[in-house]
Amino acid sequence: MVNRINKLVEALDFKTIQCYDMPLSAEHPVIARHSSLGEQAKPVYDMHYALEMGFVLSGRMKRYYQTWHTELGPGQIWLSGIWEPHGYYVLQAPCHVVFLAILPEMLATTRFAENTAFDWLAPFIVPPEKRPYVKPNQCNTFLALGRRIIDVLDKKKKTDGMLLRLLILETILELCGQWSSAPRRRTVPGDSFSIINRAVDLVLKSHELLTVHEAAKACNLSESIFTRLFNKVMGLSFADFSIRYRLHGAKEQLVHSQDPIKTIAASWGFTDKSHFHHVFVHHYGCTPSDFRKRYGMGGTGNMAPRPM
Repeated sequence: MVNRINKLVEALDFKTIQCYDMPLSAEHPVIARHSSLGEQAKPVYDMHYALEMGFVLSGRMKRYYQTWHTELGPGQIWLSGIWEPHGYYVLQAPCHVVFLAILPEMLATTRFAENTAFDWLAPFIVPPEKRPYVKPNQCNTFLALGRRIIDVLDKKKKTDGMLLRLLILETILELCGQWSSAPRRRTVPGDSFSIINRAVDLVLKSHELLTVHEAAKACNLSESIFTRLFNKVMGLSFADFSIRYRLHGAKEQLVHSQDPIKTIAASWGFTDKSHFHHVFVHHYGCTPSDFRKRYGMGGTGNMAPRPM
């Protein structure tokens, strides 16, 4: 039980979650790159609308999620969902990785007549601990896939986009080949992502507490339809996503300013200081004042560097 609690605290120890808006579109649905990661002082964390797929080609790293973390070595893969906080820490450097950001709509609209029930999004949407993983006898297969992606990037041909799309689909098929916990296909229309992203944008542009009614209105949906659709698309409730973002903003203000905690709580839509205190402890495992003492201006903690 103690080990389980320690792992949970470690996974929740998100100090600087950066939010990114990657320039993806229907014409350019994939961003790919490869890099060699060196030693780090602290784990780094980020979140973004794009789905994320990564290959470890050499070295070792630890990948962090809200309530779970795992270690990856050569030939293993990580996946991250839509607006899902995640992070990494290099355990053995140099750690050579291949990273892909994928437009969710690309996978949502992919269909093959041979198997119309196959859900290309499922590996990204289910909880991290339930996602498909690379078994020891599959590592060479995924090392080869990662190297083929690097080969595509290095050759810089006009067909790069199509080749990357095909390699992503091949990777998902290989991952899901023996996935025992694969869910049934979700009935989510392909345009659901762009619709739901209106509510996501609303959250990211506001410091205030936004109700489900306001979010549903922004998406031109009824509250009940919006609630169900948001859960299907995002894998979490609108309320959870909203409070996660507002906590991130409040946390950054705690670290980078000397504003009173009461003022910070009010500026990020929390009812009062007591409410902010309760929610902060639930998510970060310490009080706002303790967090500020450790990581704020003049504190003893180190802020994480900008993620890759």
